Amino acid sequence: MSSSKPRREKAEERRRAKRTIIQESFNLFMALPEAGGMARIYMRDFSRLGLRFFTDFDLGIRTGQVLKTRIYLNPTFYLPVECKVVRSQGNEFGAEFLQPDHPSVQALAILQDFFDAAEKARSEE
Repeated sequence: MSSSKPRREKAEERRRAKRTIIQESFNLFMALPEAGGMARIYMRDFSRLGLRFFTDFDLGIRTGQVLKTRIYLNPTFYLPVECKVVRSQGNEFGAEFLQPDHPSVQALAILQDFFDAAEKARSEE
């Protein structure tokens, strides 16, 4: 009898929605106004259901916490998004959007479609 644990699925195979990795050239970032100022929080990726982010600061973020965040597309333009932290590992967090039909989340879905189309256009060059 084997005492080994069952193999876990790869992260990509467990996803309920396609993730878009944010490239540094796009420089998307988040800010949490209620976290003692406008600390910059870096997004790792996002989907139509949520996002993953990390921070260099201890902002006291915990699993289950609801965040009213801003996702900045440039230094002056942002989308307000409400999400709930569903997992954490060190200073990296995963959060689900609380209102997937909110116009800001829909705008992010369109942005994801744009990134996908742009990548496809580049690969066909």
